[in-house]
Amino acid sequence: MSEEEALEVMQANPAVLQCGPSLMSLGPAEVKLFATVRGLGNKLLPPEARGAALATLGASILLVVAGSNGRLSPEITLLVDTIRPILGAVLATVFFTALYGSARA
Repeated sequence: MSEEEALEVMQANPAVLQCGPSLMSLGPAEVKLFATVRGLGNKLLPPEARGAALATLGASILLVVAGSNGRLSPEITLLVDTIRPILGAVLATVFFTALYGSARA
């Protein structure tokens, strides 16, 4: 990637500077996409809320996986049935954004 593109990536996600040689296996499009998504997350969520948001996402995934066996109480099953489409939409959006970025590369 060009120097200008590298500067944009570093401004969007300064943590990329810690990755070192591990970035060599990724293409410029993947690095830019990751930096853009991370930068967007940094803009949308204040630093105090990031840990809670990540924990909520992880707990939601675990709850949906645990609820797939059908052995939970009706209340928890209702919660899982509510969370499942929201979680699916969020993860599908991330997947298709990554797919679109890869296709443009």
